[in-house]
Amino acid sequence: MNEQHTLNLNDSPPNGGVSQWLAFRLSNCAYAINVKYLKEVVTLSHIHSIQHAPKYSVGSIALRGNNIHVFDTRSCFGFSRSEFTDETRILIIGHAQNDVGFLVDSISGVVYLHNHQIDVTSNKTVQMSHINTEGTVSNGDELLTLLDLQKLISINKMTNTNG
Repeated sequence: MNEQHTLNLNDSPPNGGVSQWLAFRLSNCAYAINVKYLKEVVTLSHIHSIQHAPKYSVGSIALRGNNIHVFDTRSCFGFSRSEFTDETRILIIGHAQNDVGFLVDSISGVVYLHNHQIDVTSNKTVQMSHINTEGTVSNGDELLTLLDLQKLISINKMTNTNG
């Protein structure tokens, strides 16, 4: 793919205790992140490899003159790596001084959630060894796991280099 298409998600969520989440898929599981951390979603482009990169790194992409470090979210969550498809996207997340990217299998859409819809008691049972959640919510016939993105980004395993 030579051309990058972007989707900007800077719209403010409606008032009244409602938050906006971007739902996506990894393997056959549904997840979501709060859009307040999301800068944009980009289609997959050429990923440059990085020597001595952190464990879950797949490399970096150039985006409007910036190098964005991209992590394999599937591997981070314990899923096996898979081939990239036309549905594969990179979530660009604002983090400290440098933006980072997370590969996801596909985007499901934007979900508006009232605070009372989020089951925060489940975040202890849904924790995946080192991935923390903000809770879960029933989304039709499936459970949508709401990720605590700040904790995901700061995972020691993602920021340490191999060796």
